Amino acid sequence: MEQRHVKPLLTWVGGKVRTAAHLLPLMPQTFNAYHEPFCGSASTLLAMNLIGKRVYLNDMNVSVHALFDVLKTVSGAQALNRRLAEYQREYDATCKASGREGGRRMFDAVRASFNRLKFDASRYAHRVELAAKLTFLNRTAYGSLYRENADGMMTSTYGPSHQRLHVLIHRPQVVDALQAYLSRNRVSVTCKDFSVALRLAKKRDFVFMDPPYLPSKTQGFVSYHQQSFNADAHLRVLHTLDQLTRKGCHVMILNSDTEEVRAMYRDYNLTTITVPAGIAGKTRRDLVITNY
Repeated sequence: MEQRHVKPLLTWVGGKVRTAAHLLPLMPQTFNAYHEPFCGSASTLLAMNLIGKRVYLNDMNVSVHALFDVLKTVSGAQALNRRLAEYQREYDATCKASGREGGRRMFDAVRASFNRLKFDASRYAHRVELAAKLTFLNRTAYGSLYRENADGMMTSTYGPSHQRLHVLIHRPQVVDALQAYLSRNRVSVTCKDFSVALRLAKKRDFVFMDPPYLPSKTQGFVSYHQQSFNADAHLRVLHTLDQLTRKGCHVMILNSDTEEVRAMYRDYNLTTITVPAGIAGKTRRDLVITNY
C-alpha cells in the first residue's frame, strides 16, 4: 500500500499523521472490508490506498460522527465548505475590528453553541453546522486541542496569539480531497461503543484499533474526552481482539510500549515503533499488536 497525501481536516490527539509510514508496512496486503472503531481524524485511513473498499468508521464523539457523515457526500462537502467560508469571513472581520479579544469572544460563543448542539436531540438534522463548528474550534483552539470535561462539554481554550491572529479555517481543497477519497469507497459512519461497531466485522476484514493509550504508572494527564478509557475498557479491547481472531479477522492495535501492555497482549505479535510524540514534540515508543 502506498501512502496517499490526503490531509485530515482535524488535528486530533492521538492522530497518526506522522506514524502512518511506520504502520503501512505492518498492515495486511489484502483484506476485504476496513474497520476503524476509534477513527478520530481518520488519518490512518487517509494514508492507505483504498479503492472500492467497504469502510466502517466509528467514533463515540458525536461531532466527529457528524463531520464524516457530512463528508460522505458531495452535497454535504459543499454545504460544509459554504459554512466554513462564512466562519472564515466572520472570524477575519472580528479580528480586524477587535483584535485577539474579538477572536476569543467569537471562539467562546461558538464553543457555547457547539456544546448546546452536541446534546440537542435534533443535532443530526443540523450535522453540517455541528461539523462546521467542530472544524472552526479545532482550527482556533490552543494547540488545536480538543478537550472535554466529565459532562462531555468541550473545554478547549482560544489559541492564536496577537502576532498570529490569522487562522486558515476554510480549506476547501482539504474538504474536497477528503470527500473524494471517501467517495472512492463505500463508507458507513456510526457513533457507538467500539465493541458494538465491530460486530459487523467478518472473516478476512481488517480492523485497525487505536484506542486511548493505557497510561504508565508515572503518567499524568491522559484523558481528553468525556468517556474515560480505563483499565476495564482496555481489557474489553483485548476481549474484542480474541473474538475477532476467532472470526478470522486481521487486527492491528496500537498502545503504549509498557510492560503492562506487553503482558496483556503476550499471546499476539508485538512490534515496537519509535514515533514523534504529538504534543510535546519529542519521540515515544509505541507498541503495534497484530494477530497475523
